[in-house]
Amino acid sequence: MQKQKILLVDDERKICATLKKILESANYTVETAYNGVEGWEKFQGFSPDCVLLDMRLPGKNGFELLKQIKSLRPKIHVLITTAVIDQSIMGLCMKAGARDYLVKPLNIPKLLEQVHSLLDDPRNQEPVSA
Repeated sequence: MQKQKILLVDDERKICATLKKILESANYTVETAYNGVEGWEKFQGFSPDCVLLDMRLPGKNGFELLKQIKSLRPKIHVLITTAVIDQSIMGLCMKAGARDYLVKPLNIPKLLEQVHSLLDDPRNQEPVSA
């Protein structure tokens, strides 16, 4: 069986490097992008099963990227990861299709549990297009 793929989009390179190591050790294939434009390009080429998306990104912010991703693949799992606690932004993200809004610093065991739940539970799988 092919490994599930995760795209990390965050301008903080240390966070990307740490999360990439953790997720790869949990048997996922991981790609990283450090801004919204690169995130969109990697999304199209990498075709991930899940996206961990920061809100504050150079080039294109996370909310714009979330809407773009969901317009192309409405059922993909997107988890927002941000240091910004803002109820109105959280509401907009959830309405736009984000699965959750996780506040940094991230609780790694909770993040892993959530990713496992989304990607390993057959009820949460995105239908494969023909």
